[in-house]
Amino acid sequence: MTTGNNHDPSARCGAADQCAEALVAGTLALMTALVDPSPSCRFSVVDQRFLLARKVVANLHCLKDHPSLSEALRAVMREAHGRWLGIAQLPKLVETNLDEQQMLRDFQMPTNLVWH
Repeated sequence: MTTGNNHDPSARCGAADQCAEALVAGTLALMTALVDPSPSCRFSVVDQRFLLARKVVANLHCLKDHPSLSEALRAVMREAHGRWLGIAQLPKLVETNLDEQQMLRDFQMPTNLVWH
């Protein structure tokens, strides 16, 4: 069922289950691209990682409350969303009022991440 609520992830897809599955798959693809950026991209590796991390955060935001996912999977998505906020350094952007271009220049992948 489609509603006028732009914050409802199922509102953007005709079939909520397919939408959730596609969003999970897309998020995994983004995470993969973040770890192995494209050398032929018009953006630098730093820029790619920053932009990809922000999109991962946006996708996880949708997934953490997605009605088609089980409560257990939504809990995993909530945890991942919180961790990816730190990875993407979005709180730093808000707290310090840095402009986005400065954030693009400063973003570096943390070296102490556990990928599992």
